[in-house]
Amino acid sequence: MTWKPVVVALVAALALGMVIGNHVSYGTKRLKVKTGEAFLHNTDNWLSSFDTGDPDDQLTFYANAVDWSSPSSGGSGRPPCLVEGRAVPVRVGYTRVTYEGGGAREIIAWIDCLEPEVPVVE
Repeated sequence: MTWKPVVVALVAALALGMVIGNHVSYGTKRLKVKTGEAFLHNTDNWLSSFDTGDPDDQLTFYANAVDWSSPSSGGSGRPPCLVEGRAVPVRVGYTRVTYEGGGAREIIAWIDCLEPEVPVVE
């Protein structure tokens, strides 16, 4: 018996499984990560934006609805590095969500503050 057809079949099955696993909407997904700047536009509705510097690569999110990490801690809700009206360096983890009725959008699920926290003056 020659092993070549068996090996080719196994590699093809593995590749097909990886493609299906990455495109099916069930189960855990690995976030894609980008580095850029986040900007908190206002605290009325926590509208924020993320920009890599590429005009075609911008995302919006609500700062009070993301998980975050920083050099000293982590949590959920408003990341401590985001201050209204100031751009700060961050890494974001995002995934693409496809809607049942059609359409899709990239959703930020996690922010990593790259600088120490800024004290918030209330």
